[in-house]
Amino acid sequence: MGQHYSHKLGICCGKKPSTTSKRDEETLGCSKDRISNLPDEILVSILSLLTMREAARTSVLSHRWRYLWAFTGRLEFKRPSKELCDIDRCRLVKCVNQVLQSHKGQTIDKFEINFDVGERYEHYIDRWLTFALAKKVKRLELNLFIFAPYSALENYTLKPKILCDSRLDSLTTVLFNHVNVTGEVIQTLLSKCPFLEMLRVSNAMSLLDLKVSGPSLKLKRLEILNCHELGYIEIAALSLVSFKYKGQVTIISIKDAPCLAEVIFEGSYACLLNNGSWYSCDLPQLENLMLDMTCEKFSRLPKFPSLRNLKQLELFLNVNGARDLLCLMSLLNASPLLHLFELRLLNLNRREQGQPKEWEVKPTYEHLKVFQLSGFVGCRIDTELVLYVLSHAGSLQKIIIDPLSPYAKKSSREYWECEETLLARINARKLKPSLPPGVELVVL
Repeated sequence: MGQHYSHKLGICCGKKPSTTSKRDEETLGCSKDRISNLPDEILVSILSLLTMREAARTSVLSHRWRYLWAFTGRLEFKRPSKELCDIDRCRLVKCVNQVLQSHKGQTIDKFEINFDVGERYEHYIDRWLTFALAKKVKRLELNLFIFAPYSALENYTLKPKILCDSRLDSLTTVLFNHVNVTGEVIQTLLSKCPFLEMLRVSNAMSLLDLKVSGPSLKLKRLEILNCHELGYIEIAALSLVSFKYKGQVTIISIKDAPCLAEVIFEGSYACLLNNGSWYSCDLPQLENLMLDMTCEKFSRLPKFPSLRNLKQLELFLNVNGARDLLCLMSLLNASPLLHLFELRLLNLNRREQGQPKEWEVKPTYEHLKVFQLSGFVGCRIDTELVLYVLSHAGSLQKIIIDPLSPYAKKSSREYWECEETLLARINARKLKPSLPPGVELVVL
């Protein structure tokens, strides 16, 4: 932690004349409390790995431990699993106030508020933010999601004055969810955070336009999610490596991002990408692309811009018929250096027949090494798709087939197991005789 603590308390023990041998002392020494003899800096580092409740409980261990938890560098206040009533919410607010009042550390690494407090508690949230910034926080997370859809709580609004009156040069990560911010507030944040590397803004209904630029901007990751009133985004960030956007149709202008290697588009906006107008400049360095196009229906072969340096592609598609796979053809043809292709199909009917006539085209994907298909059911469409990739990817090394839905949680795979899933696995294994030499088939 690098901090110096004003208290250096030991454990006082009365000593009696020893009648044990040296070997006995060595044996008994194994049961002594050696952890409490560690330096304060190490103990505080250990406590910082615990939750706030767990760290506070250590105060009863001994006089030495009584105040150590107050120096922890991670202050995380998270909601319980259930929806909060007003009484529980007031208790949580009171708990945060008490912990902040007791905190004795000079700096904090992480400050997180993760429970549904809204505009009604803005006075407290203002104080919490001021406290965190005064402690030179590095990672700031405000997740003020409101559980009840018809709750009387309104989103908290971040005031520009809090940022203007504080030093922000310690911040490296800022995550806002259900916090109303404006473009002006974001610009102030960016201009005063010379070391900011990660910025995520989610569900900010007051965000109408966003400009991400600055001569000394170090921002590497930018995520704008479900800000449905947003009409315009302009990006000129020399260090930006990853950009994620999820939401409604808007104008996105990427003017200067020479390091941008990863782009993720989800929601309605992703469905506009097939017209080639999804960015206003060439991105030859783009290596990773993820598109969620589950709400798109394709009546013709879409045209994508050239993605000549793309190495990894992840595509979500809602398949109601063979023609919905046209997007796949266009993207593969626009990505000549593709190494990894992950295709995630939703709502594919096992009885679906036919294939697009455009599959008769014979392009080759000579750099494709791994093809992963999720949502496989074993109908003619997905089976022909696998055979198509096998016959057109001469360098293919592995094909991975997962019959489960792309949205099935890995932690609860047993819940999704059913007769159709087992049948899909059987159909997937039947593809093994069609594998070219050197290609491995993995069925999950």
